[in-house]
Amino acid sequence: MSRTIIIGGSAAGATVAARLRRLDEHQEIVIYEKGPDISYASCGLPYHIGGVLPGKQSLVVTSVGAFVTKYNVEVKPLHEVLEIHPENRTVTVKRLADGKTITDSYDSLVIAAGASPAVPGFIKGANLPQIKTLRTIADADCIRKDVISGKIRSAVIAGGGFIGVELAENLIRSGVRVTLVELKPEVLGVMDSELGRLMTKHLVRSGVDVRTGTGIKSFIVSSADGTETVDAELTDGTHVESDLAVLALGIRPNTDFLKNTGISTDEKGFIRVTPYFETGVDGIYAAGDIAAVSHVVTGKPVSSALAGPAVRGARIIAGRIAGLKDVPGFPGTAGSGIVQAFNLQAGITGFGAEYLEASGLVRDRDFFTAFVSQKSHVGWFPGAGFLFIKGMFEKKSGRILGVEAVGSVSVDKVIDAASALILKHGTYRDLADFDAAYAPQFNAPKSPLNMLGFTAENIDLGLESQTDIQTLLRITGDMERNGGSSGEYYLLDVREPSEVRSMSLPYFSNIPLGTLRDSLAEIPKDKTVIITCAVGVRAWNAARILAGYGYRTSVLTGGASFYAMYR
Repeated sequence: MSRTIIIGGSAAGATVAARLRRLDEHQEIVIYEKGPDISYASCGLPYHIGGVLPGKQSLVVTSVGAFVTKYNVEVKPLHEVLEIHPENRTVTVKRLADGKTITDSYDSLVIAAGASPAVPGFIKGANLPQIKTLRTIADADCIRKDVISGKIRSAVIAGGGFIGVELAENLIRSGVRVTLVELKPEVLGVMDSELGRLMTKHLVRSGVDVRTGTGIKSFIVSSADGTETVDAELTDGTHVESDLAVLALGIRPNTDFLKNTGISTDEKGFIRVTPYFETGVDGIYAAGDIAAVSHVVTGKPVSSALAGPAVRGARIIAGRIAGLKDVPGFPGTAGSGIVQAFNLQAGITGFGAEYLEASGLVRDRDFFTAFVSQKSHVGWFPGAGFLFIKGMFEKKSGRILGVEAVGSVSVDKVIDAASALILKHGTYRDLADFDAAYAPQFNAPKSPLNMLGFTAENIDLGLESQTDIQTLLRITGDMERNGGSSGEYYLLDVREPSEVRSMSLPYFSNIPLGTLRDSLAEIPKDKTVIITCAVGVRAWNAARILAGYGYRTSVLTGGASFYAMYR
C-alpha cells in the first residue's frame, strides 16, 4: 500500500488529498498542517473583517472532522514539518501542542506549505507585535473583534494590491478611517497605471486617504492611558497615526525547511517545478503559493499566489501519484486576477504594457495596444454599466499578450474570456470572431471583446491610431507652458455643444461630428489631429472622415468619459 504525505492543508494540499482519494481508495494519505484549520478560504479574510460574511466559520470550506470522514484521510493540524530527508523518504515533524518531534515515511510527498506575508526588514519596527498581517482566519478574527469593540477607529495599510484594496474597503464600510500607502504611482500596480489610477481615484472618492508614490519607513508604537497608537513614518517624511497598522506587501514562500534536500528554488525562494509539478527530486511534488509555475505568455516561471493554479496543479499531482496514464501537464498560468472595491471592478489577465516595456519589449515595434470604452450590454436596455478595456498584442502575430479592464460590471466576463483565448495563443482576430451570447440585458451584438478585436485590427492595418490619456496630458501640459499653442497637434472634440458645456477638455476645439465635413477649413492639415468624443465611437468616425481628406489623425483612448474619471 502506497503512502502519500502532504505538507499543508489549504487549497493545493486539500485538493491533492481529495482528488487522490477519489482515484485510489486504498492509498494512505496524511496531511500535516501547521495551523488549526485546513481548506479555508483566505481570499475571504477582508470580508470577514468587514462583516460581509456572517462569521469566521464561513471561511472554512470543510472542517477537519468533515474532511476526515468524507475522504478517509489522516489530518494532523498543529503539526509542523521541520525537515525532509529524500535519501530515505522520511520527514521530521514537530507536534506543536507539546513540542515533540516524530519521523514519518512516505512513498510520495507533496509540498503545499504555502507562503507567509512579507515583512520587509528595511521597514523599522515592522516586526513589532502591534503591526499586523492578514493571512489566516486568526489574523482576520483578531482585527474583526477590535473593529466591533470600537478599539480600532483608524488604520494604515501598507500595500495597494488586491488585499490592501479589499481591506481598505471593508474597514471603511465598518466605520474605520483608512490611510492606504502604496509605493507605486497608483494602486493595483500589477495593472498599467492609467487603469490603476481609476481605482486610486475611486478609493479617494469613497473616503480612503490614498498615499501613492511613497512607502513606509518605520513604525513606532506608543501607549497612553492604556491605548496603543501606531505612528507610521512614510518615505516622503510625513507621519500617519492610527490604531491599527496592516502590512499587505505580498508574500514569501515557506521554503526555509527545504535546505539540503536538493529541491531547487528561484532567487525569491519559490520551488521550481515541471509542468507536472515535479521538483526534480524523486517522489516529491510541489504546488500552490510555494511553487513557481510557467506563464503561458512568456513560458517563464512566475510565482502565482492564486487559488486557480493551485487546485489545477493539485489535480495533476494526484493523477501522477495515482498512476493515471496520459495526465496532461500544466500549460501555464495567465495570471488572471480581479478585485472589486466600492462597486468598481478591476481585472487583468496576461501582462500590461508597462510590464512588457519593463521586460525589454518596445511598444509599436514588438507589441501594440488597443483601448475601447464600452457598455456592459446595449445602452438602450436598462442597467448597462461602463467598461474600459485595454489589450496588448504581439506586433508580428497579433497574439494576445494581455487584457486589462476596469468597470462597474462584467469585468469578470471580459477577463475570463480573454484568459481562455490567451491560453490557446489566440490573436486579436479571435477576439473579433468571439461568439458571445447575446440578449439586450446581457451583451451587445458587437460585444466589448469583439470591439477590442475590431479596434486592434484597425490599428494593425494602419486604419486607426490611438493617443492615451498620459500622452495627452503631456501635450496639454506643453500647450499650457506655451500659451495654449502646439506646433504638432490640433485637439478636436466632436461631441455636441451641450455635452462640451457639461464637461470640457482643455485646449480642444469643438466641431460636432454632424458638421465636420462642412468645417474642414477650420482644421489645420499640417498637424496631427487628436480627436475625442464621449467614449471614442464618434471620434473614430471623425478620424475616418478626416483621413479621407488627407489628415493625420489619432483617437483619444476612452474619450471624455475616461478623461473625467482619470482626472
